[in-house]
Formats: sequence, C-alpha cells, structure tokens
Amino acid sequence: MGIFEHYVGFVGKWWMPYMIGMMSGINLFTLVLSAPTALLFCSTVIAQPQRWWQISVVNALGTMVGAAAIVVLIESKGTDYITSLNPDVFASSSWEETQNFMRDYGAVGTALVSALPVVLHPIILFAVLAKMEASIIIGAILIGRILKYCVMARIALVAPASLRFFGVDASKLFSEHKKNR
Repeated sequence: MGIFEHYVGFVGKWWMPYMIGMMSGINLFTLVLSAPTALLFCSTVIAQPQRWWQISVVNALGTMVGAAAIVVLIESKGTDYITSLNPDVFASSSWEETQNFMRDYGAVGTALVSALPVVLHPIILFAVLAKMEASIIIGAILIGRILKYCVMARIALVAPASLRFFGVDASKLFSEHKKNR
C-alpha cells in the first residue's frame, strides 16, 4: 500500500470528522492549526463524499464549541484578553469594516461574516462589545460556519483548485496521488 492509499484510508475513518471538529475548536486558541485542519477537512470530504454534509456540520460544531469558550473567557477576563492575542487584526482597516457591517446587520451580519474565511476572534469580540447575547453570538457563528464548510466541501468535490480562496492548496491533496499513478 502506497502513502496515498494509506492517507486516504486514514481520512476515510468514521471518526475523522469528529477529530477535525475538535481541531477546529482548539484552533481558536492556537491559530496554528488552520492550514492542517482545512487540509484534513477537504481530504476527508474527498475520501467520504457521501458524508460531506455531516463532515461540514461536525466541523462547524467544533468551531462553535471553541467560540463559546472564547465568549466565556471574554465575559470572565474582559475584552483586553482577546485584543492582546491578535493586536494586528484589531488594528487593520478590515476590522473597522467588519465592525460596521456587524453593527448594521446584527446577528445576520455576524453569521455572514462568520461564513467568510476569516479569524473569528474579532467577530466574537465585537459581538460581545455590541452587547449581543452569548447564545445569539454562538448561534450566528454556527450558522455561518456551517455555510462556510458546506461551500468548502462542495468546492472540494467539484472544483478543488478553487479551495485556494479558503487557504487550501489543492495540489497538496493530490500531489502524492499523482506520484503513485
């Protein structure tokens, strides 16, 4: 069995979506798992195409759990805790645009911004600062991430090269496979 077949066997396991969901939740605290998690997510969808919806929802649920933990941390430690984790993000012009969008559109805006391939910390922080209820923040993030991961899953299945917009280099998904052909 070659490396590619072994890898496909690994990402084809029934428990892989749950591991990816857990990694997505943990990534809210590490920020270094984004690329590996996205690559594993797309690989798992390709290895288990009939489960694309389940894989997407489980991934979004993992992210939601991590976001809920961040909300609890903000409520207990204050907003400075989050801004100190990502000072460059909060100083960017896109952060101001995001604030305006979320202010104008509330929970719907939070869900739409959460569907984008962006870091969630500023979204969570602004929603807390806007006095949005924790359950609404978490629900909006869940809806947004389900949308994001469903789009990513469908792209992985029908146009994998387009995954570059989500930070996934599709050539890494298939380079080993091409070597083994």
